[in-house]
Amino acid sequence: MRMPDEAGRVGAAASSPGTCRLPGGVLREGRRLNEVRFRPLTGRLEEALAAEGEDARSLPERITELLAVAIESLEGGPVDRATVAAMSVGDRRFLTRQLARVVVGDPVWLSHPCRECGAPFDIHFRRSELPVKPAGAGYPWAELELARHGRLRLRVPTGADQARLAGLEEEAAIRRLVADCLLEADSGFTVEALAASLTPEELAAIDAALEQASPEVASELEADCPECGTRQRVPVAADLGLGFGIDGLLGEVHRLALAYHWQEGEILDLPRWRRQHYLALIDRERGLYR
Repeated sequence: MRMPDEAGRVGAAASSPGTCRLPGGVLREGRRLNEVRFRPLTGRLEEALAAEGEDARSLPERITELLAVAIESLEGGPVDRATVAAMSVGDRRFLTRQLARVVVGDPVWLSHPCRECGAPFDIHFRRSELPVKPAGAGYPWAELELARHGRLRLRVPTGADQARLAGLEEEAAIRRLVADCLLEADSGFTVEALAASLTPEELAAIDAALEQASPEVASELEADCPECGTRQRVPVAADLGLGFGIDGLLGEVHRLALAYHWQEGEILDLPRWRRQHYLALIDRERGLYR
């Protein structure tokens, strides 16, 4: 049986990533580029995302690969892995959330142990409702004054920075990040010497300046433990849900191939909304629902 040219477009808007605007943006030739377009969500894209999600590299490197596979363009221009790696951490978290919302769904259930009584409890939220803080003034740079070092100018951290820091202990990672992001300093220290000499208070001041300049997606939720009533903050992983497997997709390919005798490549080329519509028709024909 040949695949028909058209089918009823059921749920198309809900299963296509489409376009979005970065809360920070990529600086290129004096312009801040914000508009990102995702590739249409076909079986081939889902297959590629599942393959990248099983990669053994560090999480920042995996996120770079996932987004590079999923993003079609930035302000109409091509996007490669270097472009994604150079995006700010906040922009990458925003894009990962947008992608997860479409690929694995907007509603999320988390299970979390209470920090007070230890009882596990469930939290429900929607990815689309997580607050987003746009970039601050001066983005993608941050400036501050330190008593011992004078004026410092830094760039906001990127995905490439995160990848370099993977595996380092927290204090070493923070000092390495400062050294990598520092652009200008009034003191006569070298970058490495300055980063090594910073006190905890100075590191906190630098972190606050970078946080103010950077875009952010909420990484915590507030919730009350139903057992003891303690209000607490629950972490929300940036890549929540993107490590999905390929079994579900292959199961859908199998069912469609059996029903319509299409080739695997033809099925993988279908948009997800259309593939799922055909699956619903198959179930209807078999009397699974009306």
